[in-house]
Amino acid sequence: MTLEDDTENTGEEPTVLDASYVAPIVSEPTTPESIVSEPTREFSDEPYGLTSEDDSPASTRSRWRMMLDAGRVFGHGFGAILDIGMMIIGVGLLSIAIATLLDGFGVAEPSLTDNSGAMFGSALLVGVFGSFALGVANEGPLTSPREGEHVGLIESNASRAVSILIVVVAVGWVAGLLPTVLESLPTPFALATAVIRQTGRAGFFFGLLMGVPLAVLLRMWKPTIREDADFAVIFVVWLMGTILLVNRVLPSII
Repeated sequence: MTLEDDTENTGEEPTVLDASYVAPIVSEPTTPESIVSEPTREFSDEPYGLTSEDDSPASTRSRWRMMLDAGRVFGHGFGAILDIGMMIIGVGLLSIAIATLLDGFGVAEPSLTDNSGAMFGSALLVGVFGSFALGVANEGPLTSPREGEHVGLIESNASRAVSILIVVVAVGWVAGLLPTVLESLPTPFALATAVIRQTGRAGFFFGLLMGVPLAVLLRMWKPTIREDADFAVIFVVWLMGTILLVNRVLPSII
């Protein structure tokens, strides 16, 4: 197949072109500006699909923040429970000191001491320890509740239950050491030992098994109540249980 050019106006003979002829392609000169390099791709050494968002710095900070929050909740709950135990012990020891003074002046007749020296000495020492326990309780987290921080029902009461167990074990251990130290001292010191021991027992049977469930019921009944208001429930139940247990063992001591 050939193509003939129109030569009517030029007077030249028609030029025959071969169909297989291909005109050469003239490329434009390349300049450094015209060369566009493709962006390089960086490949990670880790296999595809094995990385997770949990390993990111943000997730690590979030986990640490959750652990710190849980530690603060437990620390506050443990401090408040320890304050409740110290408050009950302080009230019991001060009550023994007052009863010893009343016995020495003849107002009451429990026959706690044999002479005035033993009476004043026992009342002073027991009263000092009772005042110290109340002072520790007054400076703890129980009197400085958190403001503007909401704590979940499960987290708060779980920390209180564990804290009661720790305080009960510590109080029982201290009460077990006192008889060997106070064996030759007057009766008020034996009463003080009984108060400490029964405070530990009441913490388990009344504070843990009764006070914490009542605190949960109070929180469920009135969710808008103060965060630390249900500590009052644990304190009252624990105190009443201690009084009952002390009255039970009182005749064997006096």
